[in-house]
Amino acid sequence: MSKKPVPPRLTQADVAKLLANPSAPIRAKTTAKIAAQFDAQQLSPTERKIAEDIFRVLVKDAEVLVREALSAQLKATPDLPHDVAWALARDVDSVALPMLKFSEVLTDDDLIQIVRGCSPAKQATVAQRAHVSEQVSDAVVDTGNMNAVARLVGNEGAAISDTAFDRVISEYQDVPAIADSLARRPNLPPAISERLVTALSERLQSYADAGRQQAFKKTPADR
Repeated sequence: MSKKPVPPRLTQADVAKLLANPSAPIRAKTTAKIAAQFDAQQLSPTERKIAEDIFRVLVKDAEVLVREALSAQLKATPDLPHDVAWALARDVDSVALPMLKFSEVLTDDDLIQIVRGCSPAKQATVAQRAHVSEQVSDAVVDTGNMNAVARLVGNEGAAISDTAFDRVISEYQDVPAIADSLARRPNLPPAISERLVTALSERLQSYADAGRQQAFKKTPADR
């Protein structure tokens, strides 16, 4: 079994480069190195405290490239300080999306706040997390973001209440991507499956009726 590669050790020269505020690419590279060692549990308690303080500075870096490097490396770190994860999750989409999809440091309250007040891309990303609670699912359905709702109902790791399913069927049954995701979702509650079948049947019937009406309106010459 192959071993996980060991991240390169952070050197005094790396820290000096970071403190000297050089170009964004060098800061991003140094940031990734510090974050990799933090994630790999390779730092002493004192070093980890220093790294955490560095992260709190880096989340405010003016260069998006630096913050992207930080988020990409720390997205799945289980003991990341909450304030660092929260700052990254509220950043621009390119910084926030890795954290929103993978970080277990973020709470349901955090995710609900993001879903209610942030971009459609962030809403859709939260809907794709490995585990989504019913409360967060309710917030996603509330957004009216069809892409996010489609991703939510297609996510087997999302817990969705019967009430939320009812709303999705009532409000989005005419959206093919959402109807298809619902139809493919395993283990739908029986009552929800019955409602879905009824809704789809009614939609197909309306299409057939519309087709017949259109055909009836044609003149003999058109036929």
